[in-house]
Amino acid sequence: DNDPNAMFFDSEELINYEAGVKGLFLENSLQFTASVFFQDFDKYWVNGQALLPVEDWSEGGLPYTGGIWVVPDTDIWGVEVSGAWRISDSLTLRGFYNHLDSEIGPFKTIYSHDRRTADPLPITTVTFTDLEGNTWTRDFNALDLNGKQLPNQPEHKASATLLWDAPLAPELGGLTLLTTVTYTGTKNADQANRPVFEIPSYTRWDARAIWDSPNGQWSVTAFVKNLLDLSAVQFYGPFESGGGAAPFGTLVPDREFGVQILWQGF
Repeated sequence: DNDPNAMFFDSEELINYEAGVKGLFLENSLQFTASVFFQDFDKYWVNGQALLPVEDWSEGGLPYTGGIWVVPDTDIWGVEVSGAWRISDSLTLRGFYNHLDSEIGPFKTIYSHDRRTADPLPITTVTFTDLEGNTWTRDFNALDLNGKQLPNQPEHKASATLLWDAPLAPELGGLTLLTTVTYTGTKNADQANRPVFEIPSYTRWDARAIWDSPNGQWSVTAFVKNLLDLSAVQFYGPFESGGGAAPFGTLVPDREFGVQILWQGF
């Protein structure tokens, strides 16, 4: 690209290490899978204010500048467990659990959005000396992201589905009833992990019934999503961008009822 205004960044680099086990147990009625993983970011992108090189310092000027910065030594690790247990010929329980944790590498910045919080960071007075020997001080909400958790990443997430194949006469087709409960734990909306921007945990409950015709050509599904009609935040970006974009987020959809009818000719 020959565009003189284009911005270029070093590519993110990730090495993923994973080990796991899976198998059938309890006379093949239980299918179980477990894995542990470690992801090593040699380079990870952070959008924030970074300290300028000393040759760019000038008295009265701002020694920080905004941009995309490549941060080394950022890690993600976790455990995943999933399985399916056929309790009886008509009843099956499926589910998974995921534990996720992470650490951002060393990156010293200023927290320019702290004025919006009810629990602001303490002001730090920093002394700067440029190459010409000029010395001055500035007050900042200084922050080191080293060890902070990646944003919008729940530490705990789990789901369980109970499925029942209801007994029907062969001439009536097949009826399957199932219900799913999903849990998403708390997560941080920003890289500084400020409590004021923490996204609370939430639980969602869905249910559906599926009828299949005896000849297999017709299928009718009735469902309800978010059965308890609970309101919760899925994602939140609490800050404006340099281009003027406003804070934004997404919510768990309201309770929804629906019917789907499928037909296949052959």
